[in-house]
Amino acid sequence: MFSSVRSRLTITYLIIIAAIILISSLILSYFLKEYYLNDVKNSLVYEAVLVSDMLGLYKPQDGGLAQFADQVVRQVAQDMKVRVTVIDGEGKVLADSHFEADSMESHAGRPEVYKALKGQVGKEIRFSTTAGINMLYVAVPFKAGEEKGVIRLSKPLTEVENLYKRLFSVLFFSIIFTGLAAFIISIFIARNFSRPISDITEAVRDIARGNLKRRVHYRSADELGMLAGAVDDMADHLENTIMAISEVKNRFEAVLNNTVNAIIMLDAEKRLIYANPVAERIFNLHDEYMGRKSAEVVANYELLRAIDEAKARLVPVRRDINLYEREERIIEANVIPVMEKERGFLNSILIVMNDITELKRLERIRRDFVANVSHELKTPVAAISGFAETLMEEKGDNPENIREFSRIIYNEAQRLKNLIDELLELSRIEAGKMPTNMVEVDVDKLAQEAADIIKMRFPERQDDIAVKGEKGLVIKADREQLMRIMLNLLENAVHYSPPGSRIGVEVMREGEKVLLKVSDEGEGIPENEIPRVFERFYRVDKARSRKTGGTGLGLAIVKHLVENHKGEIRVESKPGKGSVFTVVLPVKPE
Repeated sequence: MFSSVRSRLTITYLIIIAAIILISSLILSYFLKEYYLNDVKNSLVYEAVLVSDMLGLYKPQDGGLAQFADQVVRQVAQDMKVRVTVIDGEGKVLADSHFEADSMESHAGRPEVYKALKGQVGKEIRFSTTAGINMLYVAVPFKAGEEKGVIRLSKPLTEVENLYKRLFSVLFFSIIFTGLAAFIISIFIARNFSRPISDITEAVRDIARGNLKRRVHYRSADELGMLAGAVDDMADHLENTIMAISEVKNRFEAVLNNTVNAIIMLDAEKRLIYANPVAERIFNLHDEYMGRKSAEVVANYELLRAIDEAKARLVPVRRDINLYEREERIIEANVIPVMEKERGFLNSILIVMNDITELKRLERIRRDFVANVSHELKTPVAAISGFAETLMEEKGDNPENIREFSRIIYNEAQRLKNLIDELLELSRIEAGKMPTNMVEVDVDKLAQEAADIIKMRFPERQDDIAVKGEKGLVIKADREQLMRIMLNLLENAVHYSPPGSRIGVEVMREGEKVLLKVSDEGEGIPENEIPRVFERFYRVDKARSRKTGGTGLGLAIVKHLVENHKGEIRVESKPGKGSVFTVVLPVKPE
């Protein structure tokens, strides 16, 4: 109820004002009562002295003192509206204006009478047993001839008490009215004082909720103004800091979300606390993986061993791990323990993984390439060297041997030249230095020309090659490159199919694509060998390939030329039933 500053200020002001009014009222009422009471006392003293002077006029010829006093007190009581009592020097009541003197007891023991008998003015407030009420008594000594005594005037305190009650009522209602006024004024003052505090509080709450644009619109030279300025400065600083942190965070998230590396973060207890999209994809992580143990989400023994080793030894650990999904992938995993700098204990474990499957494949291709090139060059060079040495030893008496050896040297030199030419051509294609002259090409006619050329090269297979397809099918392509694609595929089909088996060339359109299919009925390609047939020097049957005189680069060249035309090449093959190579080209390449 009183939790707000405004409420506390209002109640505080109200209590202070009420306390001041109450204390002031009590003091004022006390002093007013005392003042009025003293005034009544002084008035009674004055009147008592007058009565004393009247009794001083007593003469013995006037009769007895009691009789004279009785006349005086009755007259005075009637005129002054007070009770008058005359007491002799022994304390005996001689006359009383309100009661019979003879029935009254001795008053010598009354405090005011006692003082008056001593020659002093006696004043006393007490309960009167005779009258039965509180009375104010004033007694003064008198002398009437030879007689001495005391004149006592008394007055009920009812009038004083009634006056005090009226005064108290007035003060009470004044306190109530003043309190209400003070309450209203306190609310107004507290509201004016607490409004900037409320504004500052609301602004701070908004800032805490993330509204860093919020400012306190309060300007003053007092402490609240300084506080408002400090809050605005804090908001500016927070906004700039949060913006800088957000910018860094966004850049960091962009790097993590778009990097090719898989990144996982574990806490010191090996619970998963972060995984970027690549890691989620590699390990097939779902929404509930956060906070789970690494052994529950990482199904790879080698990686788990690397994590345990890094945690135990507190040193980075590198492993090459194999993952098996649709195909085998090789992952380079770096497990790095992240230490708490100040206290020197393990804070978390960072795992950075890079898919090096392609690198390993390229490394294998490089090794195979070096080995194949060495072998391919070694064979003709060895033949040339051997037959040249034999020729040098010939005496010239055997011209048939000389011609045969010269023919072999020439063939091997041509084979070596073809190999070098195709290597240079493949190198130019891969480097993007092969010029492309895009013209309109009738695909069906080009396929027929390519088939005729192969028939001329291999006359024994003329009846085996057949071309069919849509007539007048025109695409945008480099004619020479497209011819090279067709020749290489047809020559490959001739080399890897037995004589008399069918070799088919089919041209068709499929939407915005043109399909060139070259099929044979040869030995076919094992399924696990199909992904490698477009690698340089790769041969399914290495012995057979060398007998045919191929370089092992034909299909690699075909693949790169097709890709130059924004197309693709597909292979379908079954061992013992033959193969189908399909070239897919856009009608109008972008």
